[in-house]
Amino acid sequence: MKIVVCVKRVPDTALKVKIGSDRKSIEKGDVEYIVSPYDEIAVEHAIRFKEKTPGTEVVVVTLGPADSEKNMRTCLAMGADRGILLQSNADTMDSFNVAKALSDAISQEKPDLVLFGIKATDTDSSQVGAIVSMLLGIPFLSTVVSFSLENGKIKADSEVESGHLVLQSTIPCALSIQKSNVDPRICSLINIRKAKQKELKIVPVDIPNDHFEIEKMELPAERTGGKIVGHGPDAVKELLRLLHEEAKVI
Repeated sequence: MKIVVCVKRVPDTALKVKIGSDRKSIEKGDVEYIVSPYDEIAVEHAIRFKEKTPGTEVVVVTLGPADSEKNMRTCLAMGADRGILLQSNADTMDSFNVAKALSDAISQEKPDLVLFGIKATDTDSSQVGAIVSMLLGIPFLSTVVSFSLENGKIKADSEVESGHLVLQSTIPCALSIQKSNVDPRICSLINIRKAKQKELKIVPVDIPNDHFEIEKMELPAERTGGKIVGHGPDAVKELLRLLHEEAKVI
């Protein structure tokens, strides 16, 4: 089995984002970057599958600038076998352009499984995985919280609003991984050292211009303080009035 995991470098989710003076981008001077948390969970799923299935190879692929190597090494320290860095300085948010670059690289690997985090924590679009699978011409299973190989097919547990679906697909196929009870492992010092010796192929790529333009970025309005309208059943009438007349939600 060969598993390709697509990962993305994103600003640290603990960072307080500041919007740049152009109002179209964030200030990047002091930004620390991490592997997108959902992608990191996808890597963990791939490594656990590898540990249970001898002969499995795990390859991580990312699109980003040269210093994305640091984040790729994190995935290699977790247990991935090698990495492919599609190097580009283009600051693209166009999901199709990203998916096209990834699919071109993945097609050469001919994997049995392609894993994605359900979404990147910066753009939050949840589009790249589906577009890549379409470009590769393979089935796509979304919001997967666990999967296994049974009788040459992938059996996946997919989390939906009303519960869980059990899905089955032929391989090759692609999965988008949702947060579940699986947490990424903490890398040991020896594995961090080993990761420095693992293969990381750097492939320069050209990214076309985006199909859309960002007009403006702005932070959400600050929440106003709450208020107590009363206590017990006598407060219900006033609460309903406020929800109807002030909040206008009913």
